[in-house]
Amino acid sequence: MANITEAPSSAITIRVGREDVEVKRLAPELSKHLQMPRHEATFIRAFERAEANAVLSTVPDEQMIRAFSRATSEAPTAVVGRIESGITKLSTDIADVSVLRTAMSCLGVLPGDQPRGAATGGRATQVPDPVENIEESEALDGLRVLIFNDPQHVRDWSADAIARSLERAKKRGRQSDIGATGTRRPISVSMVLIEFEDGTASQWVPMASDGISRLSVCAASILGVIDKKPEDAAKVVATALVPDNLDEASGSHDLVRNMAKHHTKWLNEYLNHVTDEGPDEDGVRIRQYLVLPADVYLLAVDSETGDPHEMESAMQGIVSDTHTDVDGWAPEDQARHTVIRALTQMAENDMISEDFYRLCTGRAPATVSDEIFEPEDGVSEDQVLLRRAVTILALLLDGDMYSTFKRALRQVGGHGRLDLTKTVNYMAPLVCEPWGTAKPITRAWAYGGPVPPALESMSLIPQHPADYLDLVDIALDEEDPDAAEAARVELALAGGTALLADGVLSAALVGGAGGSKESIAFRGPVNVAVDALTKTEDGLTILALAANNFSPTVEADKARPPQIDHEKSDKVKRDGTGKPHRVTLRQIADLAVQGDPSRKTDKSGDNDPKPKVEEDDEQMLRRLAAELILTVHNLKQDVDQVESQQRIAGGASTGLSQDDKKAMLADLTPALTTIAGLQ
Repeated sequence: MANITEAPSSAITIRVGREDVEVKRLAPELSKHLQMPRHEATFIRAFERAEANAVLSTVPDEQMIRAFSRATSEAPTAVVGRIESGITKLSTDIADVSVLRTAMSCLGVLPGDQPRGAATGGRATQVPDPVENIEESEALDGLRVLIFNDPQHVRDWSADAIARSLERAKKRGRQSDIGATGTRRPISVSMVLIEFEDGTASQWVPMASDGISRLSVCAASILGVIDKKPEDAAKVVATALVPDNLDEASGSHDLVRNMAKHHTKWLNEYLNHVTDEGPDEDGVRIRQYLVLPADVYLLAVDSETGDPHEMESAMQGIVSDTHTDVDGWAPEDQARHTVIRALTQMAENDMISEDFYRLCTGRAPATVSDEIFEPEDGVSEDQVLLRRAVTILALLLDGDMYSTFKRALRQVGGHGRLDLTKTVNYMAPLVCEPWGTAKPITRAWAYGGPVPPALESMSLIPQHPADYLDLVDIALDEEDPDAAEAARVELALAGGTALLADGVLSAALVGGAGGSKESIAFRGPVNVAVDALTKTEDGLTILALAANNFSPTVEADKARPPQIDHEKSDKVKRDGTGKPHRVTLRQIADLAVQGDPSRKTDKSGDNDPKPKVEEDDEQMLRRLAAELILTVHNLKQDVDQVESQQRIAGGASTGLSQDDKKAMLADLTPALTTIAGLQ
């Protein structure tokens, strides 16, 4: 199916929001067919012939086929012909997937999981993900089955994905690009069965795994809300996609029927703007946005056995491969997506429990962590997100599980070797996403985060105490070394995560290119500093106070934990008004030096220089290239920090002049060109 059919015979300009866009190529002519009940039987027979001709491994669920027949925006005869002879096979690293090229309405596809902004958007302010019904998925040849609370949950979840998509797409001018040429690259779609806990009838719907930004821009442009705030525009689009009349009495195809009605409404509107001379400006605008090319991923099978394979992990791999070279995600979103792919693979192979998988991927509430490791009585609900973080770190980084997790990460991420530091850096977005809005991820996670090396060689069972100060005495008990070590590691994970999230522990500890040259007593990786804190009573106490006082909703610049006062029962140092004295990085560094004197800096603030290791030209090249990755990542973090601080400062001026910005761009542009050419 051709994506673009013709260039306009004369200059055409369309209005997109408040912008005039010149049309360079007209999108394909819209198909004027009407969906009829008889088409469902025609599609079923076409899939049966595809199986008979060995084009398809098996015939999908009949209700799925019926819904799919109503979801396409092409003439049924064209789609049927392609089903019988035009299905292609895409081989991924884990499965072979049957693919059908067609076209779908921007008002006929639900957005699926959107990696963009997922790591930094703040899960506490986002909509909970639906639950995967794995057992039913197996009965449906691996096709996805998602359980939502009710139809409103679908609307809210869709609006969340659309809003994050529009946020970035509009900054990149995607609405103008599509207005000028139509959608040129197909979106990736699969049929998904959505079920409802409130008793609403189950619905088969097409759901996009890739191309959600294109889908969102087209729908917002068609509905005339592209210039609204992303959150407001997303609500309008989600309401159009999911009607408010779904209930227990609804038919199993009511959702796709509603989508088809919306599409038909706009198709008729388009036809009203078409004369013998062609479409007018409004007609062209509708034509450019209404329909998108779509690759529909029908079924996945194991590459070796030919048995049905879970569609979710196959789609994750396809999406990941697409964004390796095209329109990449932010580093945090890419890391989160890679970890989720690895966890999905582990869950499919029964290496981790379904509850733990759902906890990690946001498909279960954080309270599930209390079911995995039961906390003490009286624990604070405010600390459940911190307990979630400790649970994830403890389970994935201990002993045998750590090796399994690294192996899965290497398989999906294409890495040759992963050490603890790199693995923790991958996990950071997953651990921190519940507070990602109030407390952005910092580059301190690139230096081991809060994870002491001891965790690699032990199996930690977190105690999740009501008061983390209770772990300090256990950690200092020389008569029970195993319990003491476990308490020290749990305090490192809980308190260290809190110190990182609240911005107290930073990459300034690293020194040199990794951080600030601020005069502090300790220099070394962040996790080494956290480990050093576990060696003394004061260090353990500050970790406990950081965990006890952690609040996921308080912004990092207002959330530093208190200093120590051993005379007080709660160990918190306060002024005359009862207000806590807040701890600083310099004080943390002083405490870390007490635990690891070898890391004490000299008067200039740097460690004594280490003897240089001789390296040949190739070794030097690889070292410099590896350092370049971190330098670029740090630059992105610095830019994000400036932008975040500007918001905190109420939009105050940065003080950068136009000349300053031009000078930076003049340095960056050729650098990006050089990076693109490196091999």
